[in-house]
Amino acid sequence: MDPVNQYTDIEFPISRSALRARLAEIDSELHELHTRIEQLETTRKPVANALNAIVYPILTLPVEITSEIFAHHFNEALLEVDGLSLCSLRTARDNGPLILSQVCRAWRNIAINTHSMWCRVYASGRHLRRPKWRKLLESWLSRAGNQMLYLDLTADTRHFSNLFPAVVPYSSHWRVFKCRIGGDWTSISTLVDSVRGRTPLLHEFGVWWEGPSDFTTAAPIAAFSDAPELRKVILHDLPPEKITLPWAQLTHLTLSGQKITNGIAILHLTGGLEELSIDLYGSASGETQPVVLGRVQRLVLPNGFGDIPQILSCVTLPKLRSLEIGEIGTEEYADALRMLAQRSHCTLESVSVPGDKEQHLTMYTLESEAIGRAGHVSVPDIDWSVSELEQFFSRIGLDSAFLPNMRSLHLPRCETEVPFAALADMLSSRSYNRAGQPRLESFRLIQTYFQGPDHGIAPAIAKKLRALMDDGLDIHIESPDEMGKVVLWASK
Repeated sequence: MDPVNQYTDIEFPISRSALRARLAEIDSELHELHTRIEQLETTRKPVANALNAIVYPILTLPVEITSEIFAHHFNEALLEVDGLSLCSLRTARDNGPLILSQVCRAWRNIAINTHSMWCRVYASGRHLRRPKWRKLLESWLSRAGNQMLYLDLTADTRHFSNLFPAVVPYSSHWRVFKCRIGGDWTSISTLVDSVRGRTPLLHEFGVWWEGPSDFTTAAPIAAFSDAPELRKVILHDLPPEKITLPWAQLTHLTLSGQKITNGIAILHLTGGLEELSIDLYGSASGETQPVVLGRVQRLVLPNGFGDIPQILSCVTLPKLRSLEIGEIGTEEYADALRMLAQRSHCTLESVSVPGDKEQHLTMYTLESEAIGRAGHVSVPDIDWSVSELEQFFSRIGLDSAFLPNMRSLHLPRCETEVPFAALADMLSSRSYNRAGQPRLESFRLIQTYFQGPDHGIAPAIAKKLRALMDDGLDIHIESPDEMGKVVLWASK
């Protein structure tokens, strides 16, 4: 209808002034209605809150307590990624802070303002193909407030180039930054260098290189060369010369997949190391200068094959206290370990020697005076025959010169059926009549499968173990039942 003719039946004359007056009246009425609606909404809020307090008493909790409950729930839902507790973006809608924010408005406000729930993020490549993931990450980090950030990104060049700019504005809050990347190293290094000089809180940096690349002409990353708090670095399959780092200030270093020559060269720059994990390959070119790392207290050797003996022959660790061995592939490797401990004149407090290979290699390594004098002994992943495990227990119980200072023995992830009679005899022998030697204080056994109803702890043996526990020996045994449920048998 014609906007003018629709007023032809109105009693007042049609004119500009009349229309303006009528419009003003309508606007005034609308304003009054809006004001009234706002007043009603304001009045409604405390009434609704009072009702919710009766129907949902949990809403009456102080915000601080609710926030603590949320944070506890969030911590339970975190994913372990290389020793770091993170919230995966893929599952965030199911068990992260997002699900709490969907319950009600009050919980949403609390969840959004509980900054500690938004500072741990894990995003892998398959989650980055759509723009929504970058938007989610941007929104996520914006809610972290001034919290330090713990980030782990996994992507190829294309997805990393899309995702990395979302975390750059928050680089001043990075505490841990890890990435698993592959593709064009030149493009990635240029992108990462955009945060140079902007990572004042960065404490740990890790990179896993997961794709082929021509490193010959690529410039090294310099983004973290001046990070003042950087102490921990992990480099997997990335040539160390392709990244510039403040090597001298590092206290923890993991090198994996690099050439021995390059790795040894880096070790000469890291005199402040306290913990070292190395898995290098190849033969050293030319004369290799020995390395003395006077502060290293913990050494981790994940791989027991290849060229590890050559690496160990170049290193001396006089302050070594903890030795963790992932594999013992050959007797030559075991000899290299023994020589390292003897050459270093170190006093080991704890050793972890695997039991997943031939039993005699484990025994041979532990027979070394320098290694076998540790007070805390762990033999994970035992996969021997029952008789070999029985021999191991008997050797400990009958030979006082074998592991003479052992105060704790841990056997995690044991695959072998346990001869509990031999175990009880060993524990008894190491708990009583030690003639001046340390007595065993703690024993841990974690089995990985159900041994069957006829292979459990017999009543007579259980009685013997109970007596040991009454005399102060801390015994902790875990084993799954036929349904896979963990059965705990412990003194505490």
